[in-house]
Amino acid sequence: MSSMAKPKDGDESVMSQITSAMLSTSVFKPNQGRVVRQVTFFAMWLLLGLAVWLVATYLLDWFRGGEMASYLSAFAVGALAFWMAYRSVNIPSFTDFLIGVEAEMRKVTWPTRKELIAGAAVVLFVVVSLAVLMFGFDLIWTAIFTRLGVR
Repeated sequence: MSSMAKPKDGDESVMSQITSAMLSTSVFKPNQGRVVRQVTFFAMWLLLGLAVWLVATYLLDWFRGGEMASYLSAFAVGALAFWMAYRSVNIPSFTDFLIGVEAEMRKVTWPTRKELIAGAAVVLFVVVSLAVLMFGFDLIWTAIFTRLGVR
């Protein structure tokens, strides 16, 4: 007997969800999680575009493509990355996760400007103080080891 969980009759496997989402043109739950989906889409488009662009430029160098091939490949890479990012945010399980993220972000109590400045000042003070303290310890230990002839 396999240790992997078998999907129930109504459940789709993850790969079939991804495949059907990539080939579909519909938007899953279009009115929910709009902001976080848009931000995720643009971030994914940028990352996918850069990754595919690196591969495409490597292949163009390898095939010694011309200038027109570079422009066509840039367009093709951008279009492919756009489609993959757009469809990825419509995979049902991922979309439900993003909708949940947006719902939780609305529940967060964000600090006021005054609280933010005070917190940042505390962090900066502690970091600078520790840096000065570590520098002092370094000077002391360097002097001790130099006198002992270790250094």
